[in-house]
Amino acid sequence: TYFCSMKILDLYLTQVCNLNCDYCYVDVVKKWTTQFPAEEFIEKIDLIKYDHIKFFWGEPLLEWDKIINIYNSVIKKKPKMLFTIVSNWILLNEKKAEWILKNSIEIIISIHPGSRKNIYRKVDLLKILWNKIGIYIIFNPKDFKVAIKDIIFFSQAWIKNFCFAPEIYGDWN
Repeated sequence: TYFCSMKILDLYLTQVCNLNCDYCYVDVVKKWTTQFPAEEFIEKIDLIKYDHIKFFWGEPLLEWDKIINIYNSVIKKKPKMLFTIVSNWILLNEKKAEWILKNSIEIIISIHPGSRKNIYRKVDLLKILWNKIGIYIIFNPKDFKVAIKDIIFFSQAWIKNFCFAPEIYGDWN
């Protein structure tokens, strides 16, 4: 039997989010009062213990400069470190997509009712990243059929890695 021994560090850069989803269990704030000291993090964390860093929580792309700084600092110390960004991708643009592609960053798109239209508009930009993308589709009983349409839409855009996630607080009766 094969067991994955990869050690992943989930790195929460911010609690600020550009969406306000009803089901979200994150205590979303509009202004992040605690500044995450990227330089201090790099000095204090024992990178030997980890194989993978995942930028997660709130909306990580709001802290794009910190993502770049952490990535650059970590790669100098541990060149084989893997990285993932979990995001609603509303803030994705061509410059960010090129950097992600150049640096082999895995991306997980968390599709929410509030981000769906924006992501659909960015499908051409996402196509250049197709082999780095996983899509996490969050749905509730009311938008189940829309979630199925999301899978069809994105699978036609060559994306094959999906996670279908029912909203845990939804009324499923």
